[in-house]
Amino acid sequence: MSVSMVAEDEIYDTPLDQIDVSHPKHFKRDTIGAYFKRLREEDPVHYCAEGHSGAYWSVTKFNDIVRVDTDHKTFSSDSTLGGISLDGPSERERATGARTDAPDLGLSMFIAMDP
Repeated sequence: MSVSMVAEDEIYDTPLDQIDVSHPKHFKRDTIGAYFKRLREEDPVHYCAEGHSGAYWSVTKFNDIVRVDTDHKTFSSDSTLGGISLDGPSERERATGARTDAPDLGLSMFIAMDP
């Protein structure tokens, strides 16, 4: 991967709590791999409170990913267990009108289909 010096400075100057690997600009600039490299080194289980599409966790190391992917009781996106739903606004969002800019695609999302 070839990341310019300017991009590399930006990657390492960005405070960890402001790194949002979901933002399309990182893919467009081809810097996404360098951001994930930094997260693996400094914050392998990273919480992004204000991501491009809302709050989310990034799990960036192989063994951690395997654990999260295979332990459905501990790590579930089931909204009845306090997890997330990506297939539309939550009850709170509907009640408050929050995130009215998010498109309602009417599609079920894979991540919301935990067993």
